[in-house]
Amino acid sequence: MLINPAVHANDTLDKIGSATNYYDYSSFEVIKEHLTYLKSIDVSEIKNQSNFMVLLQEDDEVLDYNDAMEKLPEAELVVEQGGSHSFDEVERYFRKITTFFR
Repeated sequence: MLINPAVHANDTLDKIGSATNYYDYSSFEVIKEHLTYLKSIDVSEIKNQSNFMVLLQEDDEVLDYNDAMEKLPEAELVVEQGGSHSFDEVERYFRKITTFFR
């Protein structure tokens, strides 16, 4: 289960320094080693894509949803107009997500 995933995290997460966790508003430090690690785990091909369900909203202000569609073309893709990086109103998909995991 992926929601608006950063499929090219080593390209999009590139800032060293203090950051905020928007779930609990705690802060954490991003260091050079974190970015180096992201580069080391980047994969060119994702296997068993049918095991993934991906929820995407086109108006994600952080990531381009097309990147996920290109990286995971064989996954179960749900693409909506509008929305945001937080995937607005995700609770509408809780039943579908539960069914997917069964």
